[in-house]
Order: sequence, then structure tokens, then C-alpha cells
Amino acid sequence: MLFRRIHFKKRFWHAALLAAAMLSTLWTQRSEAQENPNGVATITMHSAVVEALEHNPTLGALRFEPKAARADEVTAGLRPNPTATVNADLLPSDGLSSKDKNYGISLSFPFELGGKRDARLAFAREGSSLADLQYADALRQTTLAVRLSYIDFASTRARALATQENLGLLDSLVIISKARVAGKDIAQVELTRTEVEREKFALESAKAMEDHRAARTSLFALLGRPAGQVIQLPDTTLFIAVAAISKRELPSLDSLIATASSARTDIQALEANEQLAAANADLQRSLASIDLSISLDYMRSQSITYYGTTLSFPLPLFNRNQGEIEKASIRQEQVKQQTFAALAQLRADVTNAWFDAKNKQHTLRTLVESVLQKSFDVRSAIEYSYRRGGTSLIDFLDAARTYNELRQSYVDALGDYAKSLVTLNAIIGKDIFNEIQ
Repeated sequence: MLFRRIHFKKRFWHAALLAAAMLSTLWTQRSEAQENPNGVATITMHSAVVEALEHNPTLGALRFEPKAARADEVTAGLRPNPTATVNADLLPSDGLSSKDKNYGISLSFPFELGGKRDARLAFAREGSSLADLQYADALRQTTLAVRLSYIDFASTRARALATQENLGLLDSLVIISKARVAGKDIAQVELTRTEVEREKFALESAKAMEDHRAARTSLFALLGRPAGQVIQLPDTTLFIAVAAISKRELPSLDSLIATASSARTDIQALEANEQLAAANADLQRSLASIDLSISLDYMRSQSITYYGTTLSFPLPLFNRNQGEIEKASIRQEQVKQQTFAALAQLRADVTNAWFDAKNKQHTLRTLVESVLQKSFDVRSAIEYSYRRGGTSLIDFLDAARTYNELRQSYVDALGDYAKSLVTLNAIIGKDIFNEIQ
């Protein structure tokens, strides 16, 4: 029994290392030969995110919102300006003596009561905090979009390289089959079958390259790069890291929900919106209080100088800002309900993302542990036998087709699992899978 366990572990690690090494080697050799002839710098997922956060056009527009909110703070802190009133009159008379002239100046100073300025400042500061959190959440969403696009870029490249390798294998078989037809070892129909299969793989390779081009264009759009730029290669460590993560268990669902409730920037923004609504309620109540206006008056009338002071204030008989105060209270209850609904949706999102990651982890493990290695062994054995005339072309093509499909499934499973992990990171609001960079 002990021997069987040791043997199983060896087979498991052998299969995993074989798959990772095969993908890494294929990626590196092909990319260096075809798309990195001039030493173009490699772009990693981390560098792609950094570039997008700096150059993404949408973020570039949103970056002004926190600055505008800071300007609102400046406006809120300003005090009302004094008012100067100048008057000059000529009295009707037969001449223009000094007694015929009236002139004067009045300086009026408004005084805000009820803590209006402090309430405005508090409201503006809460608005700035909300703008900062909303921008931070835009960064979170952009980061997720870039990571998903980067994984598509990497996955389509891996699929394209796999189809090119298959095409190379069929090219070698066509050459072997032509030699055997010339030597009358096989019939012409065997060569035709090989050529037909080769054309099929050529079409698949062309489609895979087009998918990769489209993924590159989408990624470059997020990075703010021109679509026609020279392609830069994704880092080969991405899928190796994903394969390594698949071997360990995911964190518990309850711990992820607890982390998300405190780490998600959109939840923090909703909580800040509650504070903003409370500050607005205080502001509206302060606006119900009256303001005073005190003026200092100087007047020269008919050679007589007058000095005086005037006090003016509104009489709050009708308008006491009742409507805005009531609406502010309603908004407070509304944003509380929005926060409650968002937390409920957050729990559902984390739960769904967690189970999605678990299912895709199981798929990836099954392919590595049980299917991929066996299919590779079968194809290798039949290929060895076919090259020496020990088996038919149909058997070899069937084995090659099965392995190719499984290999594509493995690449897709790696990409799907990587997407589920970065999605889980974004939904939680914290990078718990730091290896995916």
C-alpha cells in the first residue's frame, strides 16, 4: 500500500511538472523565435496593470473627480463677501451749492449663523472622501479588466503555439508519408489523409492566431497603447503560478466574505455615502437658521455728516428649508438600504466566485492528474510505432487528435482557473493570490 501511494505521488508530480514545463518551454522557444527578435521587453501581468492605471483613457478622465472634490472643499470654506453701496444725489434747486448735494457710502458685512460654514466644510470633506473611494473602486475594476484581458492574451498565445506545434508534427508526417508512397510502403490514400489532416490543423492555427491578435488589441486598448504596436510577450511564469496554486486548497468561504466586507472599495464608498448623507442633513438643518447683515453707513447730506449702523435679517415665517431637511432624512435611509443591499449582493458574489474557482480547480486537477499524462503517453507510443511502420495512420491521427484536444482543454482550464482567481481577488477587494502577477 505504501508503495502504491509513493508511486501515485510520483505520477502526480511528474504529470504536473511535465505539463508546466511543456507549456513553458513551448511558449519560450516560439516567442523568442517569432515575436521577440529585437529584444522587445517582456510584459508581465503586474507591469500591464501598472501601465493601465497610468495610461488607461477612462481612468484618465476619472482622475479629475477627486481634484474637483478638493475644489469643492475650498469653495465650502469661503466666507461671504462684504457689500459696498455708494450713492450720490443732486437736489433740485436754482444753483449747485454744497447744500444741493447728497452722497454717502455703506459697507455691509454678512454673518452666517447656525454653523453653516462648518456644515458646508464637513459636507465637502465627506464628498472628497467619497470621490477618493469611488476612484479607488474604478482602479479595482480596471485592474480586474486588465488581468482578465492579460489572461486571454496569454491563453490565446498558448493555444496558437500549441496549434503551430501540431502543424509542425503534421508537416513531418506528410514528409514521411510522401517518402513511403514513393517507396510503395503505403497507399496514396494514406498520404491524402495526412495532407487533409494537415490542412485542418492549418485552419485551426490561423484561427488561433487571429484570436490572439484580437486579445492583444483588447489588452492594448486597456493599456492605452496603439493597436498596431509591436507585440510584447506575456510572462511564462503566469500559468506555472496558476498550476502551483491549483495544488493547494482555497481559503474558507467565511474568511473571504469577512475580508471582502471590510476591503471592498465600493462597500467603503457606500459607507462614505452614508456619512455624506448625514453631513448633508446637518447642512440642511443649518441652512434653516437666519443670517445677519450689519452695515456701517456714512452719508453727507446738505453739508451735514451722518453716521449710522443698519442691522438686517430675514424673518423665517414661511421658508425654513423644511423640504430639503425632509429630503435629506429620506436620503439617509435610502443610502443605508443601498449599503445593506450591496452587502447582501457581496456575500452572493463571493460565494459564487468561490464555488466557481473550486469547480475550475477540480477540472484542472483532473486533467493534470488523470487524463493529460495518459493521453501523452498513448500518443508518444503510437507515434513511435507509426514512424517505424508498426501501426496505421488512422490510429496515430486518432491518438494525436485526442491528445491535442486534451492539451487545448488543459490550456483552457489554466486560463479559466486563472480568471476565477483574479475575479475572486477583485470581488474580495484584496490580492489573496499574490503569485498571479
